[in-house]
Amino acid sequence: MPAAVPAPAPDTGVRDGLPFVARRADASLFPMAAWSKCATRALAAATPEQLCSADPAGLPQLRQQIADFLARYRGIRCDPHDIVVTTGIRHAIDLLARNVVHDGDKVCLEEPGYPAARALFALAGAVPVDIAVDAEGIDDAALRLHPDARLAYVTPAHQSPLGVTMSVTRRLALLEWANDSGAWVLEDDYDSEFNYHSAPLAALKALDQYQRVIYCGSFNKTLFAGLRVGFMVLPPALRPQLLRTLQLTGCSVGITEQLALAAWMADGAFVRHLRQARLAYKERRDLLLACLEQTAPGRYTISGQQAGFHCVLWLPPDADERAFCARAAQDGLALQPLSDFCHSARLAPAVLLGYTALSQAQVRHAAQKLGSLLLLPAPAAQ
Repeated sequence: MPAAVPAPAPDTGVRDGLPFVARRADASLFPMAAWSKCATRALAAATPEQLCSADPAGLPQLRQQIADFLARYRGIRCDPHDIVVTTGIRHAIDLLARNVVHDGDKVCLEEPGYPAARALFALAGAVPVDIAVDAEGIDDAALRLHPDARLAYVTPAHQSPLGVTMSVTRRLALLEWANDSGAWVLEDDYDSEFNYHSAPLAALKALDQYQRVIYCGSFNKTLFAGLRVGFMVLPPALRPQLLRTLQLTGCSVGITEQLALAAWMADGAFVRHLRQARLAYKERRDLLLACLEQTAPGRYTISGQQAGFHCVLWLPPDADERAFCARAAQDGLALQPLSDFCHSARLAPAVLLGYTALSQAQVRHAAQKLGSLLLLPAPAAQ
């Protein structure tokens, strides 16, 4: 019997306008009028064959647009045939857990890491193995101690939750481990489009000469959470099995959404929106950091702020995370302790600060409240 499934940390509080759990794309930035016009044109031009498309991999036009985008912006050269459309990254993880991982297989997970990934692999009967993360990403030496692992799940561009970027050296070592072990690597590229200091490193998949990496992306992260369109880039060896499962269970992504998104990407609107959203998120991040520095200088440290939807605020070493979060809640701030993402790791006290789905006024007001809390004596750990 599989081991008891650990409950993932609840993410129902991750929503727009609530500081500081607003760790997702701001739907108010989405150009709905332009999208509606594009979707209307795409649907009007659709053929009966397209509207009744039975391709379990997804609409061919959308897969072509995704392949073009990945080649240009993530360094991944792939054929549209390699791409499978999903409802998002968790759908991809679930498909891989049910098709690639067998009962009792080891799955190596970043520690700290994404709780939903751990829960989904455990649900499939996997044995989770915690692999520590440091300033360069996942510990390749620790991975080498598990040559019998079936799969490793990683977030190389902006590690969830610590926000570090996996170094090129670690990436190459990870790929060598996968090739030597015959293991698969699941690359969750959930927010690489939002890098605020420089162009992001090419995806791990771009370095994959062994065909061991499964790349996952999501338009739910880049556009708006309710879109429910994501994708995988699959190695050839895995494609037939996953397509059989998708065909058996039924394609989960509606054809109208796929037609609209394909047309929107072909028009260049997707890249234009990313550029505008990146600028807006950078302004919010800069405002958050400036307000904290003005209000509570020297009372905290920040990491992971170079990219993504959140950064990590490190509290004084003797602080109690949960007591600090409870105190913040009394002031209307929803802080998530770093320990929510830890299974075996015991890290210094810290909280996550999500800022992308907050207006500038909300950022300023919430940052001043948070700064005032940081000036108070930190509640000591019990």
